[in-house]
Amino acid sequence: MFKGSIVALTLFASFSASAGCTLTSNTTSTIRQARTATNWDGWSFSRYDEICAKLKHANAQLNIRGDATVLNGVNIAWASVEITDMDARLSSGLSSLNTRTNQMVGSQDHAYKLLIESIEDAANALNIDQGIKDLKDARAAFRKVK
Repeated sequence: MFKGSIVALTLFASFSASAGCTLTSNTTSTIRQARTATNWDGWSFSRYDEICAKLKHANAQLNIRGDATVLNGVNIAWASVEITDMDARLSSGLSSLNTRTNQMVGSQDHAYKLLIESIEDAANALNIDQGIKDLKDARAAFRKVK
């Protein structure tokens, strides 16, 4: 079985929006900490329903990575969102990135808030149709190698 380069600390999690679709994703412990610190109650990005439905149909999920910190009083957060296969952990190779900074009040809780916002912005910007097509191509290539 192919093993992707998912970080060892990656945790499997499912999240639901009000529409009832459950978005499955892989996230890191830092993102889990950010959800706790911000009293996170689920993803609220505007394309949630569209992305969730297309991922389910394609037997795919989001691989979400990111980090947040405070450096010299500046809150910094970045996020990367990528489409991966549910079973083989194959990647589409297409990702969406977002970075946020601000100099308001330097605090880790505020940096975590920026991380959640970065994830949601990256998800909204993700070219879901191209990513799913690329994942299908990766699956076909993987089957040929197997």
